[in-house]
Amino acid sequence: MGVMNKLLTTITLLCFSVAANAQLTPPQSTGEAFTLKLLKRTGENFFSSLAYECNDCSFEQFENLRAPRGWSKSPMQIILPTGELESQLPFEGVPSTMDFLHEIPGDEFKLIAKNLESEIIKIGLSGIMLKSKVMRNTVLRYLAGTRIHELTDTEGNSYVLFAYEVESVDFDRSYFENADAMSHYPHPRGWTYSSRIINEDLELISEGVVTVLAIRSKTSSVWEKRSNKE
Repeated sequence: MGVMNKLLTTITLLCFSVAANAQLTPPQSTGEAFTLKLLKRTGENFFSSLAYECNDCSFEQFENLRAPRGWSKSPMQIILPTGELESQLPFEGVPSTMDFLHEIPGDEFKLIAKNLESEIIKIGLSGIMLKSKVMRNTVLRYLAGTRIHELTDTEGNSYVLFAYEVESVDFDRSYFENADAMSHYPHPRGWTYSSRIINEDLELISEGVVTVLAIRSKTSSVWEKRSNKE
């Protein structure tokens, strides 16, 4: 039962926000520098779910929010790149916005992604690792001079870190400027970790569907697969 609960929690990592670094003044809303999400399973398969994100919520509001029946809360995460939502996902019969916090005017949660399917890569003492296909229309940008952190699978595919679990908006993002920041973080057997400073901008363009690696360990993280064109 414990493993199953952890697996269900990890599913909530699989749909992710448009990322944009922003200057924040606690306890104001997190904006797009962090991602706070509620997820609802669709029943199409064990992993399929819709992700609604709140950019107007503070950490305190999200922590105090009790997920409605049939919904789950994802870990609060910092977003490393900047980015933009190119278009929202239209689903017939599915609301594009939801209202869960009455103290925030209007519908504060917006539909940003849908997890289509997932493959369990590893379940063990080091955590739960899932590779998933996620539907979203986003562009994530890492600016030249930025240090990126990558995991490379056994076939040579590269996954770039873009979301990492934190407890506060005061988290110092300069942590990721360290060359070995994620060197002791768990990853799938046979995969390799590396980091480097890029000389030119790197864009991860979803084009409708992306592949991501979600890792649920002591802290959670999300890594997006680079396409051959990037």
